Amino acid sequence: MDSSLTRARPRARNSRTESLLREIERGSLTHLNRLSGPTGWPNDLHDGSLSLRVLFGVLEKEPVPPSDPAVNLSAERPTEAVNRCRLVLAIIGDPVIKALPGNALLLNVFKENEATLLRWLAFVSHESSWVYQDLHSSYESETFGPMLAADVLYSISKRTYDRSKILDISPYFVDLLLYLWNWRDSGGSSLSSAYSRRETCPLTSLFAMATKAPDSHHTLEEIFSAFSTEHHCHFIQSSARRLNEWISSGDQGANLQVSHTWPLKIIDITQRFINLPTYVDAYVKSQFPKNTLHASRRLSHILAHPPLGAEELPFPVVVSIRFFPLNAGVAPMKLVRGTMPGLLKAGLLNILIDHLISQPHDTPYPWYAWTGEEDAGHPINVLASLCVDAELAQKTAAAMEEIGPMRQRRLMMGPWCDEHWVPFRKTFDLFYGMWSNTMRISLCDNMNVGWATHILSPLQTFLTCGTFLTRSILRRCQRPDQPPPVPHSSLGNVPSVGFASTVPQSASAKIGRRSIGMSVREIINIAEFYMKVLRHAVLNVETGLPIEVVDELWPDDDTTPAIEHPHAPLTASRQAKIERTKDAIIQINTLPCPPKTLLLPLEKVLNFSHGGGPTFQDPRYLAMFHELQESMTGTEAAREPGRSRQRIRLAMCIGHRGEYRVYAFGRFVVTKWVGKTKVEALNLFVKVVERSKVADQGAGSLE
Repeated sequence: MDSSLTRARPRARNSRTESLLREIERGSLTHLNRLSGPTGWPNDLHDGSLSLRVLFGVLEKEPVPPSDPAVNLSAERPTEAVNRCRLVLAIIGDPVIKALPGNALLLNVFKENEATLLRWLAFVSHESSWVYQDLHSSYESETFGPMLAADVLYSISKRTYDRSKILDISPYFVDLLLYLWNWRDSGGSSLSSAYSRRETCPLTSLFAMATKAPDSHHTLEEIFSAFSTEHHCHFIQSSARRLNEWISSGDQGANLQVSHTWPLKIIDITQRFINLPTYVDAYVKSQFPKNTLHASRRLSHILAHPPLGAEELPFPVVVSIRFFPLNAGVAPMKLVRGTMPGLLKAGLLNILIDHLISQPHDTPYPWYAWTGEEDAGHPINVLASLCVDAELAQKTAAAMEEIGPMRQRRLMMGPWCDEHWVPFRKTFDLFYGMWSNTMRISLCDNMNVGWATHILSPLQTFLTCGTFLTRSILRRCQRPDQPPPVPHSSLGNVPSVGFASTVPQSASAKIGRRSIGMSVREIINIAEFYMKVLRHAVLNVETGLPIEVVDELWPDDDTTPAIEHPHAPLTASRQAKIERTKDAIIQINTLPCPPKTLLLPLEKVLNFSHGGGPTFQDPRYLAMFHELQESMTGTEAAREPGRSRQRIRLAMCIGHRGEYRVYAFGRFVVTKWVGKTKVEALNLFVKVVERSKVADQGAGSLE
């Protein structure tokens, strides 16, 4: 060892410590052992920081051995060097860490030597089996190095008053952290299994610390964003393995109530990167939420604290809170659609219902653990609003079938029936009824058709070939206006989709590199669904019937977009209200339970358009607004004397599909007789816009 180190550094205040450090600098293993003893580490703060600098100097000057000699036969076994570094790391892992809290001198030494520490911790983690081969068993040999690295890094982070001053979240730190997270022993178990009987898993806590601090989380996100989907899958699989091992340890006698915070931290860590597109793909592909929630139901006897509120809840309930998308209106639809079907299959609805039934009668608000406040979205209400998606409606229906008759009765008779269960059922029944009805609705976006008799044709593919695909929702009246298909090559190896001659304004979308990310089938489904929603809303307003009653009225002929209902003559007050509001535009909001219907003055809709509302900036809408006003003044009736009882109704819906907004605008003709009302859809326009673009345009609110 270079003796110049002794001359370059300050002297220790204690002569015994100075003598000890000089021998260590000369390479003495005996004196390293003395420093690691019960009385070896100096109590003086100056001498302690000086001793730590000497230890890091030993590590810095010592070359890292290349590899395990058992694997690389040409490599020499550097026994003395390995033993020296083992002792140094052991000293850092025990007496140094104990002296760390509040010791600014030690903090600075760690900060200055972070790279050296990480390099040697990574070495003993990768080469643990032969570096610690003298331990009692092969299991101890292979786990000692990774456990030492996790313990040291966690202790440094935990014992300092300012964690950001100890270790930077550098690429070297992340490399070691991910290696430990993905590490498995020869039996396939994760590093966390070695801590299964402890209250805390140092590695899990360390990772949780790294993801919570804003600066370090940002650095982690940048590093994670460069990973492939395969790497992300590997990371998520490691998380899932930890959860399964923790649950299995309960079967082997471990007290899971003591360590129940482990799996909740693992879930939080795994979810911290779901805003990265490639990570979302891996997250959905792995079905991590579904598998975790399903496994958690084995542990209903374990109680845990939810993120909000002090009251402990059954473990599956707390897990469901972690996964439930209360902000489904802004979450990526890929995430919602990719995880919610699995969660429903794993028993999400049953968990929510069990929680609701278990609440005492005097509970002021049963969903506080989810929302933190009473006016936020209830989970079952959010679930009902998600049924505007066909697949989620079907999965919710399947989950409803699993609710037994006894629990159904308890729900209908319990204190939460009117406020929570009935609104959920009404909304679910409405949306599911629309999806389960398979009629084809032909839509027309040709404003020149007017009151002409329409000859309907079913949804059809009118042109298909090897280079492009075009689908159409058309009436025969518009077929002559069909545009030529867009060549495949113009969209950069991605198919083009169009619906009619007025493609940019109709129920259409182009799927390309700058697309909205929805298939043609999805756009068609959206159009059909919102056609039914708007048509029901119009009949609801014109008759005063509850919308769930209107939902039961389906046309006998499933090729027509018309719906009618015989009813008692309207009361004078109801008729007067309709007359006062017949020039209003109907808006239905699908987020509340049940959906909320508003009557908007035309001026408000025009102001919304001028404020940047993306759907209403087209000449066709101006033509419809003029037509609406004419039908109110009798001009339309004068042109068509036989239709004096008919008038136009316009209806709209601004829906949400994750990061997109769906704007649906319908044009309907209302025919009224004494005791009967008929609503027929003439046109429907659907536009899907990214929420961020809507915000950029400055569109205001209609409500």
